[in-house]
Amino acid sequence: MTGLTYRQQLQYHILPLFKGRTIEKITTADVQTFFNQMGDDVTTATKNKARSVLNMIFNQALDDGFITKNPLDSRSLRMDDTPMAISYVGTCTITLWGTPMTVEFMRTYKMANIKDLEKTKKIVAALENGDALKITFIPGSDKTQIDTIIIPASLLQHG
Repeated sequence: MTGLTYRQQLQYHILPLFKGRTIEKITTADVQTFFNQMGDDVTTATKNKARSVLNMIFNQALDDGFITKNPLDSRSLRMDDTPMAISYVGTCTITLWGTPMTVEFMRTYKMANIKDLEKTKKIVAALENGDALKITFIPGSDKTQIDTIIIPASLLQHG
């Protein structure tokens, strides 16, 4: 990479997102957000260049003692919004033919990321069978959601 490439990555991609933040406060989740916000219109080559520049910055900060871990060293970090469909099932009340009825539904988010993934992994490792866990999902670049309502056949027999 040339000096011009470094400057372009800093000016157009890296500094706009991390401006005003100290390097020790930047987490793997922040870097994941950075790559997610680059979007699908940014080429893989550009993302790789941005990763390379970030890696040099974080490694220098590591060598200088400003950070204890390079946020890019996480295995959970994805440079693209790798599809991860998330679904949940619940119940809702709908009205058909003037009659309210409770039915099951399933909502599927086409792409989602787990907020604070590293923190969630640590919590999961400490859980015991039956322990509850709250996981917060954040939209990926494709915010499509699909709702499926399951209506028993007996409810559809409208006279």
